[in-house]
Amino acid sequence: NTYVGASSYYSAGVLDVTPTTNFISTGLQGGPFTPTSRMYTLTNTGGAPLFWNLTGVTSWQTASSTSNILSGGGSTNVTLSINSNANGLTPATWIDNYYFRDCYSGASNTRTTRLTVGIDGRCNGSELSLGFDNAPPIPASDDNQDRGVFVTAMKDFDICAVGIKIDLELPQIITAKIYASNGTTRGALLASGILTATQTGEIVHYIPVSFTLQECQEYDIAVEWGQSNTWHWWNENLIPQPYDVGGAIRVLDGESVGGAGNYALPWFHIIGEASCPDVVDLAPPGAGSPPLTGGDDNQERGIYVTAERTISICSFGWEADLVPGETLTARVYEATGTTRGALLSEGTTVVGLAGMRWHDIPISAVLEEGREYDLAVEFGTTNMWYWWLDNAVGVPYWVDGTVRVRDAEFAGLTNNSAIMHYRLGYASEVAGAPFDLAKHGDVYPPPYTTNQPSADYGAYVTALIDQEMYSLGWMADVPEGQTIGARVWEATGTTRGALISEGFIVSSGDGMRWHDVPVAVSLEAGVEYDFEIDIPGLMNEWRWWHDGSGLPYDSYGVIRVRDSEAGGSAGNSALPHMRMNACDAVPTAVADDTGTRPPQFYLANPYPNPVSGISTIRFSLDEPATVNVTVYDVKGRRVATLADGEKMPAGFSSLSLNSREFASGVYFVKLSTPRASLTRKITVVR
Repeated sequence: NTYVGASSYYSAGVLDVTPTTNFISTGLQGGPFTPTSRMYTLTNTGGAPLFWNLTGVTSWQTASSTSNILSGGGSTNVTLSINSNANGLTPATWIDNYYFRDCYSGASNTRTTRLTVGIDGRCNGSELSLGFDNAPPIPASDDNQDRGVFVTAMKDFDICAVGIKIDLELPQIITAKIYASNGTTRGALLASGILTATQTGEIVHYIPVSFTLQECQEYDIAVEWGQSNTWHWWNENLIPQPYDVGGAIRVLDGESVGGAGNYALPWFHIIGEASCPDVVDLAPPGAGSPPLTGGDDNQERGIYVTAERTISICSFGWEADLVPGETLTARVYEATGTTRGALLSEGTTVVGLAGMRWHDIPISAVLEEGREYDLAVEFGTTNMWYWWLDNAVGVPYWVDGTVRVRDAEFAGLTNNSAIMHYRLGYASEVAGAPFDLAKHGDVYPPPYTTNQPSADYGAYVTALIDQEMYSLGWMADVPEGQTIGARVWEATGTTRGALISEGFIVSSGDGMRWHDVPVAVSLEAGVEYDFEIDIPGLMNEWRWWHDGSGLPYDSYGVIRVRDSEAGGSAGNSALPHMRMNACDAVPTAVADDTGTRPPQFYLANPYPNPVSGISTIRFSLDEPATVNVTVYDVKGRRVATLADGEKMPAGFSSLSLNSREFASGVYFVKLSTPRASLTRKITVVR
């Protein structure tokens, strides 16, 4: 009872499908995905024709063909493509098993697509590249690595992502970790985050991590990865260390598995946000409300400025009515006059609400006295923004002793005339605390004056504690436009050694005042140094003490001043008036341990901090003044007043803060007088 449907003298058809490996594709949520397709070759290795079909293809893939007849020895190509439906998939690894079936024999060839949908770990905030700009990175392809960098936080910095520039085998999970450290010794694990890497090529992979780096504290930031194609690094033996990035992070040393013996410094990126203790409105003084309105979209606009003093900025704000959901980007560029130079820093934020309001974009950078910059905002769709005509308000104009606004710009070009309503969040100190190195037990101010130009004067000192030094300041009257340099050298006794760090600023105007020059130095307890000021070619006046007696002396328990020097020679007798900014290792930086010294305006970090009960607020005034000390929450609401218009003498004072009625969280203590203000962060825990 058998019916023959067909007969042939050829051998039976056999279906072969190549390649046999899985089709692996990756990409971020929303697409695109790479690779987008896989081509399979179907071959009939037998003699008789065969009919085949393809089943099991999911909705996020499309097949170029799903069935056909293959003649004996014939072949055809079928392409499986990831279609637009994949753009709606949530982050995960999606697997599709599908079957090429020989319909005569019933045999199936199973193939698989593995689509990994990832997230972009990038977050809103100021992005800092920890790479060293002046040396080319070196390519490497090591696998299964745990590499990182030892850093010091120059200010409180809320990290939301750690990135590494690397070309990875995809997909794979990479991990970022933040450890406590003591110098270059790894400590306890403080925070970690993971990312499924899905982006191809040598790019920055951002790993979400939530952690606050605290000012003057040391950390080890590390990333672990598996298989890589290429990653880049700097040879730290060929670049100066430490070096500072954006006024927020000091890079101390590269590490491998926590060991600083490694000399490869990987290309890390950090995204985060710092608090702004002071805010200055950059509107033209006395110009009133902006008279003109604009609604231009998709542009980058800004202003050319000159820094009147060295400040650390942490936000650039713009008042505008914008469309919610769009991203604003702030940038700081170098400038020469009104010509834009290199990009120094950038940051982003997402517009939350419509309506005319301030949008403060996180960005970290140091604006050095006398240097010229371009501050700009890139924006998308707008509803309305206000502006002044720069010729009508008169440029340049000076703003609160912070910056001089010189011209409006549009995409770097000054043919634009619109000065939009900007403001700047900043700290008046680069980092740490100021320590006046004035001679103890002598008259103040210094009794001797000179206008000697084109010279180098300084002091031989000994560090009394381990500390990070951020700037060297000089009290002098320097004509505008003159370059002031600062150098820190190694020393043995009063013999100068190798140069450790140097920096230069430009005087922004006449007058006897502090000129702070950024330098990057890790001072070690018991080690001797030479601090030196490079005096410019034109000079109005600088002051000095005679060093014939009263040396050595200890300043604030952090530096011992041993001898004056000129050009490295201790035969000089003129001790110039200098100060340094540094992170102190003790709870407060205002304790007057030995000798006498001029009072200074300073607000110490609250102690203890974090606090659950009583915290001491110590401060110093440089002159008698009416004082206000207030406490604010993160929304700017005043929650306590410790001093309200009280008259206080010059020198050191302290107040107590009772935090027992405060909710857990971050608060800000603000010290203000009619002339200046300072703010410190305090954390209340329960």
